Amino acid sequence: MKETEAFGRAKTACLRLLSIRARSRAELQERLKKKGFSAGTIRSVLAELRRMGLVNDKEFARVWVESRLRSKPAGAAALRWGLQRHGVSEKIAAAAVKDAIGEEDELSLALELGRDRLRRIRVEKQSSKSYSKREFERVGRFLAGRGFPYAIVRQVINKLSGEEVEDGP
Repeated sequence: MKETEAFGRAKTACLRLLSIRARSRAELQERLKKKGFSAGTIRSVLAELRRMGLVNDKEFARVWVESRLRSKPAGAAALRWGLQRHGVSEKIAAAAVKDAIGEEDELSLALELGRDRLRRIRVEKQSSKSYSKREFERVGRFLAGRGFPYAIVRQVINKLSGEEVEDGP
């Protein structure tokens, strides 16, 4: 296959992938590699797409974090890890997450998720009685699983258990 023909096919493949959703440079590179394109063709296509403004890891990271915070909120660590799984560099991932959420925002996000989880537990229990220590532990495990640091999880549990005492029956 001629180099210009390979370039055209690789570019078309990338454009098709990008029409579905935004992708990182590493994701596109991996997909082209799996399709059997040469390293030179891949570099050329990705450089062309970057010049066209279609491949930009910083923009991809920003959009991905915003989308994730709307659909499935998580802590900063989980967001950074998710971006790195998409092939975004650690530096770009950290900057995108820092721009999207600060430490105070992370605490308020965790508190909101913790309250929501407790409401769901109350519905599961079909009871209006106070929550048990075990139920607060469930909330803590849930938040830790969403990538919130232990210090924030601890603050949320302390605040929620304090609210429970004040707002309890």
